[in-house]
Amino acid sequence: MITQGKESPLCGPTALANAYELATGKRISLKKAIDACVETAIKTDEYSLQRGADALGLVSSTLTTHHRRAAREWSTKVPAGILCVYGWSHWVTIHGMGDAEYDRKKVIWFDPESKRPEVLTWRRLDNRWKLPAEDQDARTWTYYGIEVWAP
Repeated sequence: MITQGKESPLCGPTALANAYELATGKRISLKKAIDACVETAIKTDEYSLQRGADALGLVSSTLTTHHRRAAREWSTKVPAGILCVYGWSHWVTIHGMGDAEYDRKKVIWFDPESKRPEVLTWRRLDNRWKLPAEDQDARTWTYYGIEVWAP
């Protein structure tokens, strides 16, 4: 997996490069992921990540939900996902471990700022992933993710 330094604005392209590796089993350079995203702004948004996935030959779909149960189900089964975390400020890659009975509610978390992946329970993932909902009351959360796979 590709890593980057702390506080780098490249978390989006790095998460995309890591998702590409999970989806295809092949590694790409961070430069190729940046070029695919057409990275021009300081931060990468969801649209540039989806354009990047398309440019790399991946198929993508998004999850946007306010329902914890739907988010948990999606995250534990997704083979290669990119999540927006920490209050809409950071992108990470996950791999759901939903196939093994004993790991049903866990994911492998690849943070571009970390050198090692982590195995997270749903509760730990939920604390990092739930995002303040825009145009909603303070008790509502949004979960946003992008699933990518090779055609």
